[in-house]
Amino acid sequence: MREDVGFRRAFDGHVEVLRRSAGLPPTDPRAWLEVKVDLGVPGTLLLRDSADGGRVYYLTVPRAQQVDLTDDFAVAAVFAGGGWEKAMQPLQAPAEEGGEAARAGLKVEDVRLDREAFRALTTVA
Repeated sequence: MREDVGFRRAFDGHVEVLRRSAGLPPTDPRAWLEVKVDLGVPGTLLLRDSADGGRVYYLTVPRAQQVDLTDDFAVAAVFAGGGWEKAMQPLQAPAEEGGEAARAGLKVEDVRLDREAFRALTTVA
């Protein structure tokens, strides 16, 4: 089932989903996004793209208070069919003063986190 839907579990239990739109084979580590639950925003998942500098996305699952990522059937229900790729949105925050985005005149910038910071994140609320 996992292979058909396009997700896998790391040895430590963390879920990763295959981003088919990236056009990379499943054997390429850059094709996978790490997934975690946002503990403060009901029905929201956070996804981290290590191939894009750790860019973080969020995905809101309609009619769900929380998605149990320990349950393969719950994960499959969210990620089967690939519609999640169009529904996920980049997580943005106010541009850091003096940073590249602010110098370009932008008021917000995409959030990028390394693996440890992403795993330590509990909510974006």
